[in-house]
Amino acid sequence: MATKSKMKLYTMDQVKDEFIGKRGSDKREKYEQELQLELLGDIIKQVRLERNLTQEQLGKLIGVQKAQISKLENNTTNVTMETILRVFTALKAKISFHVELKIKESISPRKATTENRADDPTRNGQGALLSGLLRIPKHPPAGGGTRQTLQCD
Repeated sequence: MATKSKMKLYTMDQVKDEFIGKRGSDKREKYEQELQLELLGDIIKQVRLERNLTQEQLGKLIGVQKAQISKLENNTTNVTMETILRVFTALKAKISFHVELKIKESISPRKATTENRADDPTRNGQGALLSGLLRIPKHPPAGGGTRQTLQCD
């Protein structure tokens, strides 16, 4: 009769802590940020499909070629804040960014929050970081649909 050997199980957080670094470390923060940016491409594709738009149609709405939309969705290009705002404006999505500034404790720690809405013409999104919240209604705002949230903290 075969005996079962006990295998130690690890959580995903334990594996990340061991091989990438503990939460708060530079390496772990970079990993988490890159992961969130990958999710952004998935969200763009999902919302584009929900709006029944082709990559070519979305590209025309924001003034780029179909290939650029494909690169955005597949995370194979560096994306600017301006491009993100143009894409989500064309998709009729509300965008909010939360920016947290890390200041040395000797200078007194504080947090700064900035709201950037794609539908607010008084704000241009310059200088905002993509480490905030993206709220994307399932339907354009007039449709009153449910919300999907990607938290990028």
